[in-house]
Amino acid sequence: MRVPAGRRRARTVTPSAPRSRRDPEAELWSTFGYETVCLLWGLPLEAVERLSQAERQAIARVSLYLDGLPTAEKDPLVRAIADEAPSKRLARFRRLAREGRGTKGTVAR
Repeated sequence: MRVPAGRRRARTVTPSAPRSRRDPEAELWSTFGYETVCLLWGLPLEAVERLSQAERQAIARVSLYLDGLPTAEKDPLVRAIADEAPSKRLARFRRLAREGRGTKGTVAR
């Protein structure tokens, strides 16, 4: 199709990374924010929304921490979390956050 003289083609947005290099989990976090933790771990959404911003950030860090554990360490912990009721899962995440899991070498007070 030829563009008539004097008219410019509409500019289009191009993705910053090719589709093959996109990280689906990063896109999930980008789209749903802290609700992603609820989706991934079955945490109660309303209860997570009532937490302070700092607590939601800490819970997100715990999720990333768990994701990065070696399989032998992660599997039993994930199984234990999965066997709990949603409110108990949230309590466990809050406890892990208070213990400093997911922080870079520091322990929470």
